[in-house]
Amino acid sequence: MSVISVQMVRASPAGVTSQLVWIATLAVVTSGCASRTDTATHAGSTRPRATLPRIHEPFTTLPCPRSSARATTLGAIGCAEHEILRTDAKIVSAEQAIFSRLAPKGRSVFAEGERSWLAYRRAYCNARASSYAGGSIEPVIFATCAAGLNQGHLRTLSAFRRELRHR
Repeated sequence: MSVISVQMVRASPAGVTSQLVWIATLAVVTSGCASRTDTATHAGSTRPRATLPRIHEPFTTLPCPRSSARATTLGAIGCAEHEILRTDAKIVSAEQAIFSRLAPKGRSVFAEGERSWLAYRRAYCNARASSYAGGSIEPVIFATCAAGLNQGHLRTLSAFRRELRHR
């Protein structure tokens, strides 16, 4: 961790507060730059160990009704959330199968690609849902978007997995 020394001069209380905020911010930023705790290394190796991202959905799953309540906003959200969780589990399974067949360099870039895909899914679906910000349809749009992108990603992972099996 980098240590930065700053000499404080006599200032007004507001000036002192802003200097303290600046120093605290600088300390946080430099400590983040000094080391990375999210990239564990193998014993005796300097290369980061590749790990697959953990998919964590930020919602508490609503029920998916089997009746006409499925057509309500809460029903639509609940059913989409169940689809997201179902496809998330399939994505994790496909990722693990692919990951196990790759060489170390391939594992590293594959894991980074999966992290990027998750970030893309979140950003893209947030953008789509933002058109309905504050409306009751906003979470429906986000959830159906994420479920749809998951389906497409599963097709991509399945094709990659088949390709690896036949090499």
